Amino acid sequence: MVLGSRAIFPTMRSAPLTLILFLLCAGMATAQQYGLRTFTIEEGLPSATVNDLCEDRDGFLWIATDAGAARSNGSEFITYGQREGLPSDEVTAVYAARDGMVWLGCRSGAIATWRDGTITVLGTEAKLPKVPVKAFAEDAAGVLHFATLGAGVFRLEGGRATSSSRGRSMPSATVRALVADPQGRLLAGSDSGLHMLDAGQWTKLPANSNLLERSVTALHSSNLALQACSP
Repeated sequence: MVLGSRAIFPTMRSAPLTLILFLLCAGMATAQQYGLRTFTIEEGLPSATVNDLCEDRDGFLWIATDAGAARSNGSEFITYGQREGLPSDEVTAVYAARDGMVWLGCRSGAIATWRDGTITVLGTEAKLPKVPVKAFAEDAAGVLHFATLGAGVFRLEGGRATSSSRGRSMPSATVRALVADPQGRLLAGSDSGLHMLDAGQWTKLPANSNLLERSVTALHSSNLALQACSP
């Protein structure tokens, strides 16, 4: 079992991830006020550069940073980096899967998993692209997909990564966001717009008054709706 380094902060459970993501989207703020708390290096984060965050099945917050990943266990941050078994300290994506596994993607393209404190690194047989991992998402069938900055979108099944966008209808290989909508359909936000995976093919969704013909940098799906953010 791999143990992460710890830094104690006052007891709390994570705020709802939905709230955090909404606040990250410029222009989505309303007149309603929320109580916010800032976490810094002094409170236990391994770095002030935050790349991604998620809430795991137990309701605890995971934060991906350029100096490792941090998990709140309710009373402290436990940090994970190369010393604890990650392939790189530069963690660019983190995702809590339905089965309780936490996936961590790195700037180098390496991917690792965390379960019950144990880190496992995917080996060379996974055929991972050597570009930064930007986001993870599961489709309706429970298959894991990941987005990259430079190589498009891949599906990870049977321990091996397979491109699902190369040579297809997604013109940009720079994919900045990936999410499943309330119906379990996979959507990707790239430098060329918003795309949906349908019957194994990526289809670009038409621009409208809410989503202009431009880069999509962030996506969030709730039980009721899908939100997309553009610069």
